[in-house]
Amino acid sequence: MKFKQTLFLFVAFIVLAGYVYIVEVKQYKKKEEEKKRAEQIFHFEKDSVKTLVVRNQYGTFRFQKQEDIWRIVQPVETEAEKTPITTVLNNLKNAKKESRFTIRPEEKGEFGLTGKAVRVWLELTNGERDSLIFGDKTPVGGNVFVSRGDSVVFTIPQYVKTALEKRLFDWRDKKVLHFKRADVQRVLIKRPRSTLEFKREKGDQWVLTSIQRPADSGQLNTVFSKLEYGRAKAFVDEEGTRLQRYGLKPHQYEITLFLSAEKGSRTLLVSGPVDGKYYARDVSRKPIFEVDSTLVREIRKGVKDFRSRDFAEFDRDRVNRIELDYDDLRLVMVKDTSDQWWLREPGEKKVKKSEVSGFLTSLNFTRIADFVADDTFSEARYGLDRPSMVIRLFKDDEVLLEARIGKASGDHYYATTNQYRSVYLIKKEDVEDWKLKEGDLLEQAPAETDTTKTDVIS
Repeated sequence: MKFKQTLFLFVAFIVLAGYVYIVEVKQYKKKEEEKKRAEQIFHFEKDSVKTLVVRNQYGTFRFQKQEDIWRIVQPVETEAEKTPITTVLNNLKNAKKESRFTIRPEEKGEFGLTGKAVRVWLELTNGERDSLIFGDKTPVGGNVFVSRGDSVVFTIPQYVKTALEKRLFDWRDKKVLHFKRADVQRVLIKRPRSTLEFKREKGDQWVLTSIQRPADSGQLNTVFSKLEYGRAKAFVDEEGTRLQRYGLKPHQYEITLFLSAEKGSRTLLVSGPVDGKYYARDVSRKPIFEVDSTLVREIRKGVKDFRSRDFAEFDRDRVNRIELDYDDLRLVMVKDTSDQWWLREPGEKKVKKSEVSGFLTSLNFTRIADFVADDTFSEARYGLDRPSMVIRLFKDDEVLLEARIGKASGDHYYATTNQYRSVYLIKKEDVEDWKLKEGDLLEQAPAETDTTKTDVIS
């Protein structure tokens, strides 16, 4: 009997708890949601807005969302800058009413809610429309008066209105060129007296194809950055018809980026100096715009500026034999399967790993000071027929690198490698770092312990 009573009470408790949850908790949540909704000035999901119209002191701007991209369709047709539109929509969605009161029609002017006031219209994907008029700043607090055109006036934070008070230049996309550098496979830079062509080899490695030498990927990435992140300083001709006026007929520079097959190419035409300014036009768009002079400075650099200055290219992890000849001295070091280095010539002795690592690092990071000659040259002229130093790196019997150091030229040496038929200048201090000494290379043998007994004098 007691068990039945207990069970009945338990069931009654569950039912009561369910009732409390349904009636009290859910009603409380509903009231909170209703309160929150009543505080909001606009009710929409950000992704549901398909048309935004802003009228301010600078004109009327109409924006439409096309495949997740916002475009300006009035007063010009062009892609819009994403950030200011996102800011406006976030502000409108999250803005809360600070106060509410009613006015007479003839009082609208007192609050700045006249025909010249800033106004915003929204159209949602489901066809719903809404609008808001922004009046003057409130006498106290950082708020403004707003209305939907009727007698009801609200106050909301002033930053909502501030975000709407922008010129066309602020709303529009100002990118110099639209592309992603990971898609670029080939680059063509045409200048008045020369053309540079670059081709991607693998990853971020590029070849300067006009001379078939490695390109400086850092320098090329600087150009990419100027194009990818650079912004127009001003738009001077929306229709792009005054090419001659802005130095684009004929143009001075032309940069073409060849992307993957399905993405085509991008071309930017750039003027020479016109009254101290530079102008450009993306051939896929009409407007002529002013660009920063630093872009021009980068694309007009010489071939030497775009060449890689890495003297020796090799994978140090593959090296298991080093031959070094200089000053009638020959050093041969070999690495065994346990990664221990041994000096085979002049005698088999253990070598410090740190010394070998430092040597390879110095060689790997040596920079070319200047480019002297390519392809056809006299080795005797630079002392390369009888080099003062020869370095050879091997992987078993495979030659990974052979570097020859010729005669001195001031604070530099002439040098070449087997990788390219070129002569370079490298700093003397780099060469001096490669002159390894047997005494510095060898591991010190452990000192023998003296086990002879000594008498203790008391």
